[in-house]
Amino acid sequence: MTSCRKHSIFSAGLPPTPPEQAFSLLELLVVVTVMVIAMSLTLPAVVGMQRSYHLSKAASQIKDNLQLARQLAMARDEPVVASFCKVPDEFGKASYNVLMLSRELPDGTLAPISKPIRLSGAIGISGDARWSSIMTDALSGIYTNVFPNVNAPCQEFRFKASGATDLPSSSSWYLTLFHNPDSTALPANFVTLAIDPVTGRIVWSQP
Repeated sequence: MTSCRKHSIFSAGLPPTPPEQAFSLLELLVVVTVMVIAMSLTLPAVVGMQRSYHLSKAASQIKDNLQLARQLAMARDEPVVASFCKVPDEFGKASYNVLMLSRELPDGTLAPISKPIRLSGAIGISGDARWSSIMTDALSGIYTNVFPNVNAPCQEFRFKASGATDLPSSSSWYLTLFHNPDSTALPANFVTLAIDPVTGRIVWSQP
């Protein structure tokens, strides 16, 4: 009983609690408007960063596998073929988005070394020779083992046992990756991989 009386005494001396005030409709509209403006300003930057990341990842994937092809050719003392194949994506749109690595057998046939390396998303290699000199008729062929029951047009070149390529040394050889690779104009965001035909080494640059 004593503790209850003390509690009631102290409670009686506290100032009254002011009633909680809710936001007015105008204040809510102002907050929502500010949030929408902030999102509209930051969203393009976020999308651009994501595109740059995916492009860098795809370029690194291609470079690593081309370097692997070169190393295998030197280690096995036999040609290894790198084929860039035009395959429909999940939306049915075809682009050069698959890399195949194959051994070239003595009879000229190709035996896959690994599973097809498929670029993710809408990233692909430009089929325009202005941006990808490897995309020329002289390097074209048909690959029948890209996926089950899929015959795909491919652009290919070989790494020799010396580590060099079979690309003519009198020309520059490169390929360019970007989103929507069927575009006739070079976008602001892209990655270019240059292949040294004599040494077989690959370097890439991104603006």
